[in-house]
Amino acid sequence: MAEASGVSIATASCALRNDPKVKASTRKRVQEVAASLGYTPNEMLSKVMTQVRTDEEIRARETLGYICTDDRFRRKMYEAASQHARNRGCSMDFFNYNEYREHGRRMNDVLQARGIRGLVLGPFLEDFEDLPLDWERYAPVTIGETLTKPGILRIRSTIFHDILFSFRFLESRNYHRIGVVANSSRLKNFSIVVEAASLYHNKHISRKLQIPPLIDDQLTQEKVARWYEKHSPDAVITGNNEPIALFTKNGIEIPRDMGLINMAIMDSPDDSFKVGYPGHFPTASGFHPNYALMAKVSVDNAINLLESNQIGLSEHPNTISIAGTWIEKSSTR
Repeated sequence: MAEASGVSIATASCALRNDPKVKASTRKRVQEVAASLGYTPNEMLSKVMTQVRTDEEIRARETLGYICTDDRFRRKMYEAASQHARNRGCSMDFFNYNEYREHGRRMNDVLQARGIRGLVLGPFLEDFEDLPLDWERYAPVTIGETLTKPGILRIRSTIFHDILFSFRFLESRNYHRIGVVANSSRLKNFSIVVEAASLYHNKHISRKLQIPPLIDDQLTQEKVARWYEKHSPDAVITGNNEPIALFTKNGIEIPRDMGLINMAIMDSPDDSFKVGYPGHFPTASGFHPNYALMAKVSVDNAINLLESNQIGLSEHPNTISIAGTWIEKSSTR
């Protein structure tokens, strides 16, 4: 670039930074040559080098944004992500999407005013096809299935394979009539995966052992009771926590009356990620989806996108699957 502009490397570097020590005509010539060669500055590296050149105290090299709906579980994921961001030399700001829902463009304005370019999105409390963001300005990473906007790098659990493992585990414990139950009121994309795993399993077993999955957006105690009485499952896999209480309210004792596998155990086995929801079924066997690890991997990938100057939506975004941790307790025989 310097050679094509007819200047030294030092002059070219200064011209690209709009350093006033370089004549305006020279700056313009170097920048035009740079544009013709397809040069794009790496803003992240530029910030660090500016601090080094001016002997400024090294601050966080980038501020990332964490956007999701707010509750105790998602706050825990943000805390894990924020701590990991600090370990990587960045800071992280939390944005509760519900506070911007009616004026979505305001969130976009706040992000730009704070100079935030790297984003971690979700998981949300409901599904979204898009968010009111100028995507060409950001390096986005989303967690889970709740944001379906194409072109975003995705960090997800291995829920489909984890459910199939759960079927095999229950069969090894001599359970044969195994059903799947999930509340789909807000997380329809997640429920589709749960239902698909159930239908895949049913396709490969005897017809008389097949139980149709109960996936309902208005799951009630009465619906659960009717399904249980009609199909007589000896074990159930729940896609989330809500159905467990509905079974116990119907007088069904676990594991005396049926075995239970929960696919969304909130607290990690080592208590490093502990949410402690009221009504949580503490003796359930099942999978902890490694929420903290998903949050950390999302931070790593947002930083990687920034460092490689990959801003905006991708034509071929990566999807990274994080395996859950199997936890065996006393909800099966």
